[in-house]
Amino acid sequence: LGSSYGSSGPSSINPTTGKPYYFDFPRITVKEFIHTSLVIDELSINSNQNYAKSSTEVYFLLDSSDYKTAEVLYNTFKNGNIFAPKENKALSVLEKRVTMGEKTYTCSLFNGFCIFHLLVQKSGDFDEYAPSYSPDEYFVKISCNQKIDMKEADSLAHAYVFELQSSFDLCLPFSTGRIAPFYPDRSDESLRGLESKLFPLICGAGTAELLSLYNTAKATVDLDFKILGFTKVIEYIAPTIAQKTLIENVTLKLTSLNVFKPTAKYISELGEIYEKHRNTSNRDSELIRLSIITAVSLDEIWDKIPNFIKGKQTTVSEEKEQLAFLEKIAEYVYNTRNEIAHAKANYEKKGTECPQKHKFDFCEMLDLISVRCIRWFALQPEDKRVVLN
Repeated sequence: LGSSYGSSGPSSINPTTGKPYYFDFPRITVKEFIHTSLVIDELSINSNQNYAKSSTEVYFLLDSSDYKTAEVLYNTFKNGNIFAPKENKALSVLEKRVTMGEKTYTCSLFNGFCIFHLLVQKSGDFDEYAPSYSPDEYFVKISCNQKIDMKEADSLAHAYVFELQSSFDLCLPFSTGRIAPFYPDRSDESLRGLESKLFPLICGAGTAELLSLYNTAKATVDLDFKILGFTKVIEYIAPTIAQKTLIENVTLKLTSLNVFKPTAKYISELGEIYEKHRNTSNRDSELIRLSIITAVSLDEIWDKIPNFIKGKQTTVSEEKEQLAFLEKIAEYVYNTRNEIAHAKANYEKKGTECPQKHKFDFCEMLDLISVRCIRWFALQPEDKRVVLN
């Protein structure tokens, strides 16, 4: 490990190919490296690998995918000379000090080697496509003159990013995590000649609004907003399902011979159908449940269901069990959506909200569910679709 720092040579061997990884590591002094190595057992990194901390410092990884912002950051860390090559040297800029009680915090924008990269290297969660160090990673660094309080550090990091974004017209969301290593290599993949794999284009009543909701959610980086966006897609088709069910049930009721001689019981039963429809169409939880159990087949999404929902189940074969499992997914979707949409200090968790560390996987499942909902809606006759006015 030590020999890899301060060089552009191989740092380790790819166990799959047997070839060395080549990383562009920054230069650090032997003293800095030894000091960090000695305290490595006191350091920690979260499972998503979007922040790392010691007892007195926290490094929050930023998402700098916005092109304009990336240009500004690149120029910032080239020591003012935009034409000079960027040095592989750790640097903090725009320092702001804040006193909270007896503690003094320093907030800064940071680029370069830090404990974050050492912990990624130690975890082994890297490869040639997602190396343990990248010169294009930027952090909000929060340091303290005493033992750091994570709640205070998190609050200061958000305040600091707000000032960066509002003062300099930047787009700097916090990263949701590093790119997963060993991801499928698509560098040789091409779309040429694949026209036959495209479904017929979806059009007609209500589809423009529905597809706009999906495309917006798909392009959203923030996982919470992504979850809200995909949930909107799922909710959109529910009134059509409810209306379809209402028409079928009423039509079936009206084909009874009792229609020619309606009794009080018959009329009451007919009223109950409308009452049930009214309750269904006014309850968000029921709308989400109705969409998922109607438009989604469990085997189509099984591989995308996160493990925290699956538990120890490896398969679900019985029809009743499949329905129950889809309803379980709907409950997770509804409660996760509520936790995000109604985020308050006094929000009471129901126990079926998606954990923060699993939201990326949760979004992948919601993406597939949303696609199935859109496909179902597209198959409905236009005059049967309930659309926005």
